[in-house]
Amino acid sequence: MPNGTYCGNVVLHAGKTENIDKFCNFDKKYIMGHEAIKLELIEWLTKLDDNETIEYLKIVKDSKSKDNDWWDDLSDYQKQGIERGLDDIKNGRTLSHDEVKSRYGL
Repeated sequence: MPNGTYCGNVVLHAGKTENIDKFCNFDKKYIMGHEAIKLELIEWLTKLDDNETIEYLKIVKDSKSKDNDWWDDLSDYQKQGIERGLDDIKNGRTLSHDEVKSRYGL
């Protein structure tokens, strides 16, 4: 490997191939740990009967899609609340952090 090769978060230099192998193997073990976790989750999911949890997991999965806009996943009530908040900001109906702390004795 060339000088200054990155393996994990450690910079290694020529002549330290033992350390390079050591750190690269650590990264492989870490990745394999994730693979084992994924398999465990798959097994758990196949046995899951809780519809609410399944729906939640579907939302989480879909939210990671590049084409998905989180706004589309909000209910009308949630969207209205955000719009009210933005309108409050636009019209100066806000309090500073210090004002809130003072008002509520924090």
